[in-house]
Amino acid sequence: EKFNIDVPIQMLLEQQTSAAGSIAEFIAKTKANVFNSPDSVSSITLARDSVLPDELRASIVKAVEVAGDYKRKHKHVLLTGATGFLGAFLLDDILKEDSRTITYCLVRGSNNEAAKERIKKKFEFYRIPWEKDYDERIKVYASDLLKSDFGLSKETLKMLETTVDEIFHCAADLNALLPYEKLKTINVDSTIKLLEIASSDHLKVFHYISTIGVLPHSAQNPHEGTTCTPSEMLPSSGYSQSKWVSEQLIKRAGSLGLPTTIHRPSSIMKRWITYDQ
Repeated sequence: EKFNIDVPIQMLLEQQTSAAGSIAEFIAKTKANVFNSPDSVSSITLARDSVLPDELRASIVKAVEVAGDYKRKHKHVLLTGATGFLGAFLLDDILKEDSRTITYCLVRGSNNEAAKERIKKKFEFYRIPWEKDYDERIKVYASDLLKSDFGLSKETLKMLETTVDEIFHCAADLNALLPYEKLKTINVDSTIKLLEIASSDHLKVFHYISTIGVLPHSAQNPHEGTTCTPSEMLPSSGYSQSKWVSEQLIKRAGSLGLPTTIHRPSSIMKRWITYDQ
């Protein structure tokens, strides 16, 4: 308030141990107009990166044409970001919505067991009960969104393409200080890869967790259809720019027939549960 600068709430939620230093650096860079400097990403770059690759377009069109041939009794969900603040609660909600749902989680870790242990620790930290059937219904694969094919084996990737019915892309690097170019691989290229999975073998429903930060501060009473142009994104952080580009990719995939939904959380806070003694 003193500097008249909006600080992303993600800094407080995701960088708890160094929040003060991160906020101070963010304020200093904003005051110095670093995010609007000549070295900042251009609207041309954002527009270029928001175009679907030709092979992906063709894959989506083909999947849409044969979509009526695929049906499954039980839902199989692919989720990224299960160890994040929002992702952990989202995973729990997905499993509770339908007791038959199987969820495949892509999580960083030295192996599948280590990756699954990270989810369990997050559930414990956020006081989310680990239900007795979660070990069977949560399938975890050690992966890295920065790597080609997320570091998954060809066999695992093929299994996901043929098994999954719905995708929730919740993972992202939330660092509000990094420029767009540093965040493109993990925040944009990962979206493209997941869209490829969504259109491989059969058509899948695609959910994308974005942010209200893709909208300019000048937007009055924004609603579901509110959007903006690349030039309006320039004053924003690289994080918001990367989310904006991903949104455009998903909207274009949706226009081709891929079932898509974009969710734009604003302020995300912990839910408090009172237990009877």
